[in-house]
Amino acid sequence: MEATPKSQPKNGPIHLSVLNFAGEHSITVDVEVVGMDYVNTAIERLERNDVRYRFVVDVAAAAEPGSRCLRMQYT
Repeated sequence: MEATPKSQPKNGPIHLSVLNFAGEHSITVDVEVVGMDYVNTAIERLERNDVRYRFVVDVAAAAEPGSRCLRMQYT
């Protein structure tokens, strides 16, 4: 069985300098925050190329008390 190569940053200091530059110049990223109940629709939109920004799934809201989502506890 052949090992699958993993994607890892090759040069951390360069990445850090780019992030610092973005912070100093108020460069931000546009995202669309979606809830867990919207994930299937978000995937359908991805398949249709109907996405203008990156999707970010709000997992923290799903873990709130009263949520129907599974809560994970790490030790």
